[in-house]
Amino acid sequence: MIKFNKLLIKGIKDYDKLIKMVGEKYINKEIISILKQKIGTKCSAIIIEYPYYEKDYLSTYYTFYSKQHYAHSKVCHRLHFLSGEINDLKEREYYGYISLREGIKNSKLGKTYLSPKLLLPENVKAYLMLDSFSANVYGRKLYVNAFPWMRQETDVSVCAHVAMWSILRYFGNRYKAHRDTVMGEIVDSVQNEKGRKIPSHGLSPDQIVNTLDLYNFSPVLLGDEFHKLHYFINEIIAYIESGIPVVATMNRKRHAITLFGHGNVDYDRLDNDNVSFLCEEGTNVVMHSSLIQNVYAIDDNYFSYKGIDPYIPISDKDIDYALCEINYIIVPYCEKVLLGFNEIYEKFMEVVRKKAMEWEGLRICRIYLTSANSFKEKAADNEKMNEGLKKIIRLMDMPRFIWCIDLATVQESKENLISGRLIADSTVGTQTENPWLLMHNTEKFSIISENGEIQEGDLTIAPYTAYENNLKDKDEIPVCKTGIWEEIYD
Repeated sequence: MIKFNKLLIKGIKDYDKLIKMVGEKYINKEIISILKQKIGTKCSAIIIEYPYYEKDYLSTYYTFYSKQHYAHSKVCHRLHFLSGEINDLKEREYYGYISLREGIKNSKLGKTYLSPKLLLPENVKAYLMLDSFSANVYGRKLYVNAFPWMRQETDVSVCAHVAMWSILRYFGNRYKAHRDTVMGEIVDSVQNEKGRKIPSHGLSPDQIVNTLDLYNFSPVLLGDEFHKLHYFINEIIAYIESGIPVVATMNRKRHAITLFGHGNVDYDRLDNDNVSFLCEEGTNVVMHSSLIQNVYAIDDNYFSYKGIDPYIPISDKDIDYALCEINYIIVPYCEKVLLGFNEIYEKFMEVVRKKAMEWEGLRICRIYLTSANSFKEKAADNEKMNEGLKKIIRLMDMPRFIWCIDLATVQESKENLISGRLIADSTVGTQTENPWLLMHNTEKFSIISENGEIQEGDLTIAPYTAYENNLKDKDEIPVCKTGIWEEIYD
């Protein structure tokens, strides 16, 4: 029989009761300290579920733990986090769950889906890749918008395994073209050049690429020991804006993390009279990424939704590295995408410098990859978009994925508006001179057909709402409301 226990959180010290309620095999003082620090009294109630058969842990249990001399339990506890009562129906907000496994040392924290609303401070801005994950509790299906996290299991899995697992679980849950997977399968899929896979002593960037290649991706390894940080961050932010989480590796730390979101866009940096230092060389263009304060990561050494600063850690003193220490990123491309960020960036800079189409004054530029279907759907529903431009976009013959470059004045960008755009074919070869399908400013547009013919026309285009689909604003994330507490305990 499944048993449920309850814990009301009226003060920080109430978390200490979990050690007795769950047992020291599954939870320790370090985990209690994390819950106190990261969640605290934002959670008002915890449902403790046991037994819980967690499929990722079971996959590693049969691969590793079942072969050991001393017996290990194959069941887990699961902690569900809820708010206090929010209405007359005695409903509570559901913030997600943590699974607790019989791990050693610091590996007890298993699969975790928690809402960033629970873990991030209210005054912190965050734009994250999230999806709706479900939990079946007492015959009810509860939902939480989250990004997957877990701790590594030392001998079985290391940080690189967790980084890949978080990406594969996110894609497997979000897109039909990608199947779900478990940690044990990922461990078994790694191509190990040094004999056995367990105990694991870490993975190289090439091993990560080769493993992701087995899961319907066409991954690309980017970076080197001497890359320029500015251009590297531009690239990282572009993939994040595209809804593509990337694995980042650091040689000094011998560590791998997943980057899946970014923080606040700091427009105050543009208030300086001399903003030319922010512009791309020889242009009036400021990259959107130059204004972003930090990037969010899945790092198995730290709890979920960890902010990483570009240089020395400022916002979070307990982290001992920064984005400048990233040597390589692995981008899990769809196989249909051939043109990468670097190629589209260079081709855009060529358009700006040759003034093939002019955008006067300082312009904020955001580059991202998206699906043509999603792009057209958003255009069709865009109430502020010029009807003529809307019709052009809806009738255009596009590949499955397109690169988009949005341009806006500073004021437009603050209001989430744009007044210039370029659309490029992501399936052309890297040596193709003209990948553009469409470009426009506030006065005219230019369409390039399949045979290279250019159709130009005058069109007065007022600023319209920017495309948003891949990232979710932390403050606008929906939260599941449930009466499960009353159903179980009354």
